[in-house]
Amino acid sequence: MVYQTFFDIDDDNDGVLTKYENPDPNGDSIPDDALDSDQETIPNYLDVDDDDDGILTIMEIPDQNGDGVPDDALDSDQEQIPNYLDTDDDNDSILTFFENPDKNGDGVPDDAQDSDSEQIPDYLDVDDDNDTIPTIIERPDQNGDGVPDDALNSDFEDTPNYIDVDDDNDGKPTKEGEDLNVNGTSADDDGDGDGFIDAIESIL
Repeated sequence: MVYQTFFDIDDDNDGVLTKYENPDPNGDSIPDDALDSDQETIPNYLDVDDDDDGILTIMEIPDQNGDGVPDDALDSDQEQIPNYLDTDDDNDSILTFFENPDKNGDGVPDDAQDSDSEQIPDYLDVDDDNDTIPTIIERPDQNGDGVPDDALNSDFEDTPNYIDVDDDNDGKPTKEGEDLNVNGTSADDDGDGDGFIDAIESIL
């Protein structure tokens, strides 16, 4: 049996009531101008993945109190864009889609890549390799297109810095081998004052 959508208050069953997905911005009762956040020609009110990041909207916790209103939607990076509409959920400059949030493709991130095995998947982790240097500082996307195919790889060992625990391949983990000022991060350590952080210095 096919149910007409005008009887359904949540047409795509994503946890956000249709009326809060801006199905008719000009108010003429015709949804030809419905909001389509990911520009995939499927309006949000019918789209099960509103930001096209590979994770189903309902799995991005768009309505924490369950009332159908997304005013309490999860916003992991506190950038005023809730995860279900955010293409970079952790604001690390790598698009969520390219952080492998759903390996088996079922839209559920229970198998999301977690490079450092710290129980925070990469797409929500601001330090993907847990080396104390934030992912965004490790230049994971040098041309700014959100795709890490040009990520900085200081030691040319096939693993880019942002997921490499030894960025310069000097045998000392980045996390433990540097941090000269003992402030919990290696991102600002430059022992010889030459402008290059020690974490990558051995290969420069």
